[in-house]
Amino acid sequence: MHCPTSRQRLLSSCPASEWRIGAGSIVCANSVLSVNVRVGDHVVISNACNVSHDAIVEDFATLLHSVTVSGFSTLGSCAIIGTGSQVLECRTIGAGTIVGAGSVVVEDLPPDCTAVGAPAKAIKFHENGEQRHAFREHGR
Repeated sequence: MHCPTSRQRLLSSCPASEWRIGAGSIVCANSVLSVNVRVGDHVVISNACNVSHDAIVEDFATLLHSVTVSGFSTLGSCAIIGTGSQVLECRTIGAGTIVGAGSVVVEDLPPDCTAVGAPAKAIKFHENGEQRHAFREHGR
């Protein structure tokens, strides 16, 4: 009996126009990308992450181990989501934002900040997009 691989199941379950994994992106073992997920270029999705339906992960974003991103959420470019964090449905995390490990994002987070806690709150704001510029300068 023939069992399709995960990639074959993914390709057969949703048309190519409804999902995208960008150039240079890495999706590690035991991670799940649901239907209509769009992943930008040079994104890292670490082990055991779950990105639910209709989510958008923009260029250069990083999801560390065991992150859950619920449906219709958007992670901005160069965002870093810490280990074990959860992003609830329909939330937007701004470009260059860092979410600390174990945080629960229940409200939208602005660009260029560091947020921690459950619920996640911004505790620091980065000047002039320093987080985003650092990524691009180092070829990440």
